[in-house]
Amino acid sequence: MRRNVERKQGFNLFYLIIIVVVLVIILYYVMSPLAEEKDAVTEESNKIELLNGTDLSNWSFYLVDSTVDPSAVYYVKDSVIRIEGEPFGYMKTRDQYENYKLHV
Repeated sequence: MRRNVERKQGFNLFYLIIIVVVLVIILYYVMSPLAEEKDAVTEESNKIELLNGTDLSNWSFYLVDSTVDPSAVYYVKDSVIRIEGEPFGYMKTRDQYENYKLHV
């Protein structure tokens, strides 16, 4: 036994919700690559080179033995930082940074 269900003509809220959800999904996938491109451009414009490739002018040094010249231990050769010899110590950038991505 089948019942005859009378369907109303006109506006149906269910179909409207489906259409809105589909449109939001489409907009998300269309706008995502644009946002990534914008972030990439912003990252490139804010890029800071820690090593200039020729010298260590923007770095400071600490050695356990303060009588040793840091340039005898730390130097740049072929655009690479070289650390050789004694005494023990460390080097750091003169500027401080926060919220960064370090690419090595």
